[in-house]
Amino acid sequence: MSNNQLITNYYITHRDELLAYASSRLGGRAEAEDVVQNVFLRLLTSTKLITEVTLPALVYTTARNMIFD
Repeated sequence: MSNNQLITNYYITHRDELLAYASSRLGGRAEAEDVVQNVFLRLLTSTKLITEVTLPALVYTTARNMIFD
């Protein structure tokens, strides 16, 4: 499975979960949606090797870093 397909599948399955995570830390849904969108855009344009094992950690680490920036 390609990186893009893996990320797309993860997005479809876990988007709402990540949105809740970001919302609880930012206090607003609009900001959280921006973070979630940017997390997946960054992953889709990444040249790093992404696997089913590393993807969840990458998603949440990237989200956390974007929230704190």
